[in-house]
Amino acid sequence: MNIRAGETRCEFFRGIAPNGKIPAIIDTVGPDGKEVKVFESGAILIYLAEKYKLLLPTNDIAQRNLTLSWVLWGSTAVSSQFKLFGFYYKYCPHKLPYCITRYSKECIRLLVVLETHLADGKHFINGGIVDINLP
Repeated sequence: MNIRAGETRCEFFRGIAPNGKIPAIIDTVGPDGKEVKVFESGAILIYLAEKYKLLLPTNDIAQRNLTLSWVLWGSTAVSSQFKLFGFYYKYCPHKLPYCITRYSKECIRLLVVLETHLADGKHFINGGIVDINLP
């Protein structure tokens, strides 16, 4: 997809990702051999982990829920806030100091959450799809 040419807004792509944003996939060999369309990075990771039975706990419900909590934290909080900071800091055509300050503080807060979780010498968050999901 050529994003700069607006290909994500075409009817074909909107049939895969209604929001018109990447990433999105089509698995032509989904369950029962049927085609499956999946959009949003967290949903794609969960789909692939479940399909291939990798990187997502299946027998330990507590670990599975912890993994999904971190995946959704990364897909919602981290992703959106870092994008907003980047936009206001670098790309916004008019400087908005309030927005730059607000989103930089939120990014720092999220990094503190991550650093606190990793403070005991861990080299990964929870393993599996969580650590693939974060930027």
